[in-house]
Amino acid sequence: MEPLLSPHAKARMQQRAISAEALERLLDFGREQHLARDKDIVFFDRKARAAASRCRDASLWATMRGSASAASSSWC
Repeated sequence: MEPLLSPHAKARMQQRAISAEALERLLDFGREQHLARDKDIVFFDRKARAAASRCRDASLWATMRGSASAASSSWC
């Protein structure tokens, strides 16, 4: 299932070369932290990176490591 993204978010992903698959992996494995005013941030911490790197193919993970940011049932 592809996450719903605003046109602004899609444009930023394209500008930063973040693939939809990388975003899905981030949402699957990333750590979520609550911020003020009902806002949340999702990011890769050490545990999330380790979990994501054990799944799927190493080539995708290698490309994601260079990007700032990654729900398929075929993963793990």
